[in-house]
Amino acid sequence: MPDVHALADKLAGSAKFFAFDIGGARRVAMKEQVMGLPSILIYVDGEKKEHLTGDDLTIKQVEDKLSEYV
Repeated sequence: MPDVHALADKLAGSAKFFAFDIGGARRVAMKEQVMGLPSILIYVDGEKKEHLTGDDLTIKQVEDKLSEYV
């Protein structure tokens, strides 16, 4: 989702964005139940609040969900 980079720039200072290679971090992917890509996980104070995933996931859906927390 290339638009995620633009969203990260837009929300800089309000939210932090991180990416990782699930091939190199399989234990983390399994622990966080990342079974499909793309996957967007939203954490607040270290607690997972949302897990968005799927080929039909849009940047608008991600932004709308993030707006609930920032």
